[in-house]
Amino acid sequence: MPLSLSIILLVLLLPEQFAAQGLPDEPGNGRGPNVIYFNTANTTEGSPFQKNVETVLNFFYEHNPPNGFATCLGYGDFPNTVYGHTGCYNMSDQPSCSECIKKAYQGIQQNAPYTLGGTYWINETEIRCRLRYENYNLTGLTLFGIVGPNNSAPAPAPIPSNPPPSQARPPSQARPSILQNSSRNRALVWGLVGGAVGACVLLAGAAFLLWRWRRKYTKLNGRRRYHGNTELEGSIEGPVVFKYQDLSLATCNFSETNKLGQGGFGTVYKACLKDGTQVAVKKLSLQSSQGRQEFVNEISIITSIQHRNLARLKGYCVERDQRLLVYEFLNNGSLDRALFSPKTSTLNWTSRFHIVTGVARGLAYLHEESHIQIIHRDIKASNILLDDKMQPKISDFGISKLFDMDKGFTSTKVAGTVGYMAPEYATRGRLSSKADVFSFGILALEIVSGRRCMDPTLSASQELLVQMAWNMWNAGKMVEFVDKRLDGNYVEEEVFRVMDVAILCTQEGEEYRPTMSDVVAMLMGYLEIRQPPSQNPLYFGGGGTSSTSTTTADDTNITELEGR
Repeated sequence: MPLSLSIILLVLLLPEQFAAQGLPDEPGNGRGPNVIYFNTANTTEGSPFQKNVETVLNFFYEHNPPNGFATCLGYGDFPNTVYGHTGCYNMSDQPSCSECIKKAYQGIQQNAPYTLGGTYWINETEIRCRLRYENYNLTGLTLFGIVGPNNSAPAPAPIPSNPPPSQARPPSQARPSILQNSSRNRALVWGLVGGAVGACVLLAGAAFLLWRWRRKYTKLNGRRRYHGNTELEGSIEGPVVFKYQDLSLATCNFSETNKLGQGGFGTVYKACLKDGTQVAVKKLSLQSSQGRQEFVNEISIITSIQHRNLARLKGYCVERDQRLLVYEFLNNGSLDRALFSPKTSTLNWTSRFHIVTGVARGLAYLHEESHIQIIHRDIKASNILLDDKMQPKISDFGISKLFDMDKGFTSTKVAGTVGYMAPEYATRGRLSSKADVFSFGILALEIVSGRRCMDPTLSASQELLVQMAWNMWNAGKMVEFVDKRLDGNYVEEEVFRVMDVAILCTQEGEEYRPTMSDVVAMLMGYLEIRQPPSQNPLYFGGGGTSSTSTTTADDTNITELEGR
């Protein structure tokens, strides 16, 4: 399939459950010039779904205003319903916006004819717009601008345009003066006043009913004033989904037999709800001073983003002094256990490669595709969960940071895991998306080698996995770095590609590390991998500033430093 040099093509296998990001972000200078994502499943010409797509696209052509957005909440009957949204960014008139959207749709059709869903950013000198349409509900969408066409709401009237001079009203058809229509004007005024009064009465009644409902709902869910919990609840949007009593029953009173693991801020239990659904319940530690903010962060962040490579939050519970998070249950547990535990079978190379690319896609979404940029700050094997198909899902967003895309970095208090933290972040508190890129590089090296990032039982030259990897990479001995348990059953070209990318990601200078979207493209073979400097980074064996740390159950250190 021919591709122009101005297009970075990233193929994502999008499941039906994947929910899109919110309102289309303006494609900045670093996102371009043009980027395409599309669903690999296709329909056919003239199919009901394709006809619905064309109806929605025609609406976007006609109604998307310049420097604005248009949204389709669902057009057509299931299973051929089409959802979509689009936005124009530097258009001075509607025809220019329409041409940009048409060009975006043509770009999708050229690369993936009759796909069941696609996204195209156009980020060029003269035109900048974004188009997205899917066959599933965009549940994360924030609504702005023109809405339609939808099954539940008709499309708005077309955008009015100034009539040409030839269609101007002739003098004989001039409108009557105000004096000639005084009676009609008085009736209109009284009608407007009456309507306004009636609307105020209806709004007051609706507000009263809403207040009564919320008061009753709060009582039913046990949200009472205990230990200042009202302040905590006020910082969380959404209803309390689960009761503590139900979660206690589902976990057999949080018994040790149902314990799945333990982290720095709480313990995770397997639970079976009354309807038979299996979930994972994270019970935050009551003694942790960070547990309170950790809880708010995790809910605020996860409820606003959805991606197939991010763990899905099903709900939470706030009762008295208890704070619990309820996640989807993933049978294969964490990557840490699958990769390092002697009790589990060795992951084959196919699974490892899919895990590397899946984690990269999840991080690319957090950094560049979500309507809010998120820096995870704690990417490591124990925070990667695996589903039945060994699909990786990034979890534990408790110390994540919402980030201003207009800023290159920020100075912040350091929190993360020793061995995975980027040098500029660990020593100076300098945080940017490149800190996650560094952590991803360490994780990729662990997946290739089958050993942890730090092993104090080994010699000084082999204690740090990243130092050992750089030494072997410079010496051209990458084959010796591969996990011996694979017994040679791997695709050598893929192994070298992962190692080359990991070396790029773990460079000392953050400005030399690639973005996660480039990482995905390089792993998939769509982008040439540039060569990093051959000199090993200076941070090997280097000391940091003084720190305080607490040891977690999986023998990793959660370190906190005050950024200078």
